[in-house]
Amino acid sequence: MGTDFARHVIIGNGVAGTTCAEHLRRGDPACRIDMFTDEPYPLYNRVALPPFLKGKIPENRVILKDVAWHGKMNIGLHRSCRITAIDAEGRTVTDVNGRSYPYDKLLVATGGKPYPLEVPGAGGCANIYNFQYLDDTKALIAAAQPGKTAVVTGGSFISYELAEGFCERCLRVIWCIRGPHFLRRIIHPDGGRLVHRIARRHGVEMVYGQEIAEVKRDNGVARGVVLTDGSEYPSDLIGVGLGLEINTAVLEGTGVQTRRGIVVNERMETSRPGIYGAGDAAEFYDLWINKHNLMGTWDNAIGHGKVAAVNMLGGEATYTEIPEYTTGMFHQKMTAFGVTPESEKGVEAIHKVDYDNETYTELFFLGGRLVGGVMIGKVLSRRYYKNLILGREVIPAADRPGLLEPPKVPTAAT
Repeated sequence: MGTDFARHVIIGNGVAGTTCAEHLRRGDPACRIDMFTDEPYPLYNRVALPPFLKGKIPENRVILKDVAWHGKMNIGLHRSCRITAIDAEGRTVTDVNGRSYPYDKLLVATGGKPYPLEVPGAGGCANIYNFQYLDDTKALIAAAQPGKTAVVTGGSFISYELAEGFCERCLRVIWCIRGPHFLRRIIHPDGGRLVHRIARRHGVEMVYGQEIAEVKRDNGVARGVVLTDGSEYPSDLIGVGLGLEINTAVLEGTGVQTRRGIVVNERMETSRPGIYGAGDAAEFYDLWINKHNLMGTWDNAIGHGKVAAVNMLGGEATYTEIPEYTTGMFHQKMTAFGVTPESEKGVEAIHKVDYDNETYTELFFLGGRLVGGVMIGKVLSRRYYKNLILGREVIPAADRPGLLEPPKVPTAAT
């Protein structure tokens, strides 16, 4: 680029982008780093949004890196500044104000945006909420007053986090799931029954096999919903957890391959030299199944950011971590790790459920090897299972049920 220092541009200041920026700075104190976000905030912890919604932590504990940190690290943070175009030939990006920034290496870590509720009556309603961003959470907290009625739609992680948050704030909660049970593409119906029991014990009204077909409104405010079977429920607010659409539009015309997400190899490189992808938006090459995978988790994004930084600096690194997602579940804990049936249709599964103790373990196998699992409740060490995945050992079918009772390990190793 005609300069004696490298220029790096990062689109997206989530944990993937910020981790990459931090490691770029550590690896090259002289480089220039410009990082762009269309939000007004520096890095905040999306994993902390559910406990923030529940009132368990204050807002200041959600923010992870303040503006001063970016100044100290000499990272140019451009807040509320969306990148609208990438010139892959000229190696520049252009922001919404028409300003251009050159780059030697570019990281696209744009994440995804939640699908809105698109049914008659929903458009423009002030009290229909997604749950992806810090501003979403603030709006939900303001609206979720005790005694109100909330309808939640969707069978995703986000939907149960909404249901749980509303319960904690003493709302009446009606949870509508299109499928026969929660996470139907991942867990066995026995696991779905356990989640049902846990949710009902916390006062949630569960409705299966139904979607919101219409929103009843008054002066631009949702007052109730009509489900696909014609049943009606009142609502003071509606929480929407219908999945994410990956943000890839900024890459149009660049030659970068996209499918469900931004296609990258195990080095986080796209099909276009000098452009990398990371985080929720990256359809990364998963060495555990030898194919591309799309799994948006916090730990996954951190690993992507580190690997991208090493390679943007000219090093050699590959992403070999086992993705993991952990969250609370109505005073319990849920963990998903590795490959699941949602990302790989050919897996074989075994499971064990204990309704009395509210625990559930399901393990997934591919080619005879353990590749992933889901756990609910106070279960034993997931490190044990991760070590089995790392070992790549073929486990005979007769021996697999025994893995549902792994050796006990010290609590610190869980």
